[in-house]
Amino acid sequence: MGLAAITGRPIRIEKVRAVRLKPGLGAQYLTAVRAVAAVCGAELSGDSLGSPILEFRPRHRPRSADYEFDVAEAREGRSAGAATLVLQAVLAPFSTDIVPERLRAACPGAGIFLTAEYEGVRCGFNAIGRIGKPAEAVADEAVDALLRQHSSPAVVDEHLGDQLLVPYALASGTSTLVVDTVSPHLQTNAWVIEQFGLARVEMARHDTGAMLVTVAPTSTR
Repeated sequence: MGLAAITGRPIRIEKVRAVRLKPGLGAQYLTAVRAVAAVCGAELSGDSLGSPILEFRPRHRPRSADYEFDVAEAREGRSAGAATLVLQAVLAPFSTDIVPERLRAACPGAGIFLTAEYEGVRCGFNAIGRIGKPAEAVADEAVDALLRQHSSPAVVDEHLGDQLLVPYALASGTSTLVVDTVSPHLQTNAWVIEQFGLARVEMARHDTGAMLVTVAPTSTR
């Protein structure tokens, strides 16, 4: 949807989350759909909880304004939906205008987020608590992920790797990045980008054993 908002091209998505226990649009996904639609005035079809099909037709370029999106409203009550997923949806068409704020959560929870700062990049690692999971185990989970990344030849962490594909596809020249693992999210993002005809994404084993990802924007975008 972010690419649809940027390019102005309508899209139709079928079999939404078809392999999940509860298929179709969940509260957080529905909120993300409506968030991107709001910034580009898109017409929607299938924007309801549990819908397996979605049509998204942008009517204008993304516009700056004050927006507020609440996952709980989509559920018409409480929801465990991730606010960060909604942020990811609007990040591509609306990122140099997003202002972060620190707010008090409306529900209890536990988690940790670690940031490793290197010369040219930052890598992030998180872990989320749950009932019966010791706080020490939550911390160990995030620390172990950080140490694995630190000892690998990869330039960016697994999750940042798939997020970089969209801005790389919109760049004026070819970009490359080295990741330790090609995640399913990275593969999916590469496929979507190529369906839009924005770039060609190639993946090959790097000399260090990591994966080299090359994103070459097309001249037709």
